[in-house]
Amino acid sequence: MGMFDGIINAGFHSIFNDAIDALLETTALTLPCQLIFDDTNTTVCPNCEYDSAGKTSAGIYKADGPIPFTNGNCPYCHGIGLITVDETTVIYPMVVWNYKDWVGFAGQASNKILVPFGVAQTLTKQSTITDIRRAKQIWLSTHLENYTKHIFERTIEPFTIGLGQEGYCVCNWERIGS
Repeated sequence: MGMFDGIINAGFHSIFNDAIDALLETTALTLPCQLIFDDTNTTVCPNCEYDSAGKTSAGIYKADGPIPFTNGNCPYCHGIGLITVDETTVIYPMVVWNYKDWVGFAGQASNKILVPFGVAQTLTKQSTITDIRRAKQIWLSTHLENYTKHIFERTIEPFTIGLGQEGYCVCNWERIGS
């Protein structure tokens, strides 16, 4: 029997999971982030009246539309009458901006520089892995939209981690927009 035999038991797993779950609470170390999926939906333009017979814009401004215009070509839908809207969902991951703190970072032992500017890693509960796999992009820190918009694309397939139970999901992202 070794000195550390029996340390990693059900109680230890419970403490580990409780600690990580506490970090992933929406009021802890997480940020509101929006996953943007490849799926797009079309919807009637909110700025102009829609001509259902002609299946196009009627060229008449809706009184509560976001961009006023005189009768003619709607500046919002450009006269089409329909707009495409990306399907999205909001998740609350812990975002790790410093690559040296990443899970699975091997840059210190290699001669290769792995950390360009504009990369991030997210840690979420494992239940988000399906949505993260479907996402084409993520908008990190949506609460900062008045200051900046950090849009990232996945650089790897998300993978699960945990203390033998794989209850969490990790994914790496690279910035594509400003």
